[in-house]
Amino acid sequence: MLLSDTRWLNLTNFLMGAFVLACLVLIAVVTLCEVIATVRHRRALEDEVSRDMEDLFGHPDHAGGKTRMFRLCSCIQGVKRAVRGLVSDAAHFLQHALHHHGHPRRH
Repeated sequence: MLLSDTRWLNLTNFLMGAFVLACLVLIAVVTLCEVIATVRHRRALEDEVSRDMEDLFGHPDHAGGKTRMFRLCSCIQGVKRAVRGLVSDAAHFLQHALHHHGHPRRH
């Protein structure tokens, strides 16, 4: 006999342990690669969204002037003020008209 029963068992256990350890290392490496790929993909998407937002609204740290987003918000605020003014004027006109021309009478 080339190997005794105990040596054969020890060799088999050692090889199985080495195989399991190699599998665990492989799983750890593959998992780590997947995590790194996911993080890189998310960063790439965030960068792309940031570039698109800068293209649309200007760079947030734009020195010496107002960004497009600020100008857009200012424009919206101006429109809101104008609409409020029109509604207020219309309400005042209706109150004035009803006051001078009388309320419709109910019978």
